[in-house]
Amino acid sequence: MSVPPTLVVNPHAGDSARAFHRASSLVDDRADALADRRDTAVDGGPPVLLPSVDADAEATLERSIVTRRTRRDFDARQWLTLHQLARLLVFGAGRTATSEPGAWSPPAGHRAVPSAGASYAVGVHVFVRRVAGLSRGVYAYDVDRHALRRDAGGVDDRALVHATLDQPWMTGAAAMFALVGTLDRIAPRYASRGYRYMLFEAGHIAQNLYLLGAAHGLCVQATGGFIDAAVAGLLGLPAGRDPLYLLAVGP
Repeated sequence: MSVPPTLVVNPHAGDSARAFHRASSLVDDRADALADRRDTAVDGGPPVLLPSVDADAEATLERSIVTRRTRRDFDARQWLTLHQLARLLVFGAGRTATSEPGAWSPPAGHRAVPSAGASYAVGVHVFVRRVAGLSRGVYAYDVDRHALRRDAGGVDDRALVHATLDQPWMTGAAAMFALVGTLDRIAPRYASRGYRYMLFEAGHIAQNLYLLGAAHGLCVQATGGFIDAAVAGLLGLPAGRDPLYLLAVGP
């Protein structure tokens, strides 16, 4: 009888995941580049509690998959409602445990996406441009409280266009979701292989947002093309937390 092999994480990997992330980051060495600005953090006051949302029984998964498109024809005259934003956050990456059918409930169980070892190494931040009831600025989604915490001041459109490699449609959106990874949340258990799992998790969230957009008539445009340090600066991220994926969303 053959003995199955024992699988272990490569003990010689060292800091290869972080090294790869640094090596694959886009940088801008132009003299007029908008530099890494990690001085934008603000005291945003108490968190903004988001409205509860119910699962839409009419929004079928199959129909969302069939109708899903990458769309960037944002209507700059239209705003997202706070209820729409709450829906995107809950069903995109939030807690889906329920106390009654379809309704969001306080933390006690399942999340909208799988995560290796339940580490949840990917957080969601939002560049708010046109959301009714919210000031322009940068917010972090608090999954446990179903709330937004303001982390940075107003959104600088010129800096955002620059940071996203001059893709002008990104600022036509009402909001931009930034999926931010914290490798230290997953590396203690999975070492460098945890980097793969962290990227899988970001992909799960992004696909949820795409399908939600299809279900509710919203444009969604994802991009992996951005200047890492510039986006991290606009988000006010500390060292060890890195933007992985951006998704512009709006009517």
